[in-house]
Formats: sequence, C-alpha cells, structure tokens
Amino acid sequence: MEYIDHNGVLIPNKRIEISTIDINDKLDIERSKQKFIIYSNFYIHLIKDKHLKLTDDIAIKQQHSLTMGSLVADVTHKSGFFNESYIASAFLDGLLHDVGRFRQYLLSGTLNDKDSKEFTGFENHGEYGGFLLEKNDYELLKFIIGDVRRYYRIITEVVRNHTRIKNIKYDRKMEDLISIFPNYSIDEVINSSDEKLINMLIALKIKMVVEEDSLELLYNVKDGKWKPAISSEHTKFAHPEIMEKFFNQEKINIAQFREMNAWACNDGFLFRYGLIFQNIKFRSSLQNIIDDDTINKVFDMQYNNVKNDQGQLITDDSLKDPVMVFARDYTNFAAKTLLECSKGDKIISEDAKKVAKEISQREFGPQYQELVSKRKKLVID
Repeated sequence: MEYIDHNGVLIPNKRIEISTIDINDKLDIERSKQKFIIYSNFYIHLIKDKHLKLTDDIAIKQQHSLTMGSLVADVTHKSGFFNESYIASAFLDGLLHDVGRFRQYLLSGTLNDKDSKEFTGFENHGEYGGFLLEKNDYELLKFIIGDVRRYYRIITEVVRNHTRIKNIKYDRKMEDLISIFPNYSIDEVINSSDEKLINMLIALKIKMVVEEDSLELLYNVKDGKWKPAISSEHTKFAHPEIMEKFFNQEKINIAQFREMNAWACNDGFLFRYGLIFQNIKFRSSLQNIIDDDTINKVFDMQYNNVKNDQGQLITDDSLKDPVMVFARDYTNFAAKTLLECSKGDKIISEDAKKVAKEISQREFGPQYQELVSKRKKLVID
C-alpha cells in the first residue's frame, strides 16, 4: 500500500477496497454477551463442583468481564481515536480479555498466574486466553462472536497481550495514531492486509483494555459492588513509604509491602486513588472520572454507614481518617489540574503530568508535611 505524509504521519494514500466483505457479516454484541455467559456459566458450575468455596470469586470474574466490555467500548467511543465502526470490537476486547481465567481457575483453583503455570502451561492468564481462543481453528471465538473471522486475530492478540503490555513495541508514537484511524473503518484497516497499520491498531486497543482494567477497581467501590475495609481508629495512619509514593504519584507495589507485613486499610485506599496517576493515558478516561465525580463517590461509599465507637454515623470530615480525607482532596485537585494541563490533547503527555504534579504538590505540600509530622509524633508517643 502507498502512503502519503500527513503532518509527519504516514497514512494510506487511497481508500481501502472492502468489496470482499459481506456487509451482513457483522459483530453482534448482545449475541456475544449471551454466548459468553453460557461459556462462563459452564465453568462456574464445574468449579462449584470441584472448588466449592471458590465459586463466588470466579462469578465475580464473569461480571467483571461484562463490565469491562462496556468500559472499553465507552472509552473507545469518547477517545477521539476511532469512529463508530470500532466500538463493537472494543466491547469484545473488554468482554474477552479475561477469558482464560475460567479454565485457569478450574484447573488450578487459583487466579494467581505464577501458581497456575504448572496447570495451564502458560506464564499468565492473558497468554492462556489467547491460546484458548485460537485453539482448534478459533473454535471458542467462533462460538462466542460468530463466524466473523476477520476479527479473530485482532481480538486474540488483545487478549494474549493485555498482561504483558511492556513487551508491546510501537512503530510510531501513540499520538501519531490519532490522525489515522478516524478516517478509516475497522473493516478497511483489517482488509488492508497492512501489517504496520493492523499492529498499531492492536497496540492501541491493548492500551485501552489495560487502562480500564485497572480503573475498574475504583468503579467497583464507587458503584457499591465492593466496599473495602477502613480503619475504625481516628489515629490510624498509612505506611510512610506508601504515603510518600502516593504524594509523589509513583507506583505502589502491593506485593512488596505485603511481604513486609506492612499493608493496611489506608494503604489500599491510597493505592486505588493512585491508579489514576499511574495508569491513565487517555484524556477521555480522566474526563469520565471527573465528570462522574468518581473520586468523591469512592470516598463517600467507603464511609457509607460507618459508625464511631458510640454507634453514631460518621458524617463530618473532622471525624474521618485524616489520611483518607487528604487523599480525596489531593486526588481531586491533582486530577482536575492534570485535565487542565492536558487540554487539547487526546493522550496525556509526560510533560503535562510533570507540570500538574508540581502544581498539586505545591498546593498540598503543607498538608502532607503536617500528616507526616503527626504520624512521627504518634510513633514516638
């Protein structure tokens, strides 16, 4: 295929012929949802017989998959990267990203990739899911989404690689993708047989799945699907290293602190808010969080029906955990600042993150230092 230079980005020089595609051969989201439920229910019943105590865990994975379908479709629609033709396949990316979990759980009795490797033969559930989808000439994928073979490879690669995104290589900067895909339907891209274009599409779709997969932790709390425990002690503070990482908007490694026996309720709260700074790449995702008031709703849901030692509902901020109040206010300010600093962009740049962090830390630095001082005094006393 010939390319022309468009603002420094090479794009196809002419419309891609799609006359070989049957226009009635389309993805059907509702049909795929029902087929996926049939497939996952089959494993839920088998797991119930073999690992009775684990049934609830895997049932949650079924709901997670259905929710992810909607989340990935929504961010695809709002991202500005794509036109309407990409939304159905985006839903399937989210729906099927954890398809390997069900058989993984049946074979091993665990969702831990490291512990299940000897049973599945694969490093992680993403690779195992990709294997299951393409096994026997894509028999499983055909059952769930129908005989639309042109989508098989793309969906399979998204599933296979969403757990190893660090290994994904990009031929161009992500920002360059923006000017390409809105001008072509997904069928045109797939039918082009242009490997460079198709691989770029797969890479961007993987990014969207990974981002929404991590943020779903926040959404579950916001929607009341999961209510993490909180400390009932007014003076309970988070681990100092975790507080520092949160304030610096750095990655918080849960496994590292659990191995140190240094993981408490407040640490999990900071970790979940920290996902916003660590994992959001697409401005549309950040806009969704702010428009939906997710940060405040997560906080309010945590304190829903929480009572003090006298049995009274805790409603005033002064009676709530100071670390959690600080985390809410800091995250709100930092998220809105980042949105403002990235205005005009579809992908949040590192420069925008750096400027927004500096502004947020300058604004909340005194409060943070006061919290740190109180914690040190508490330890000494």
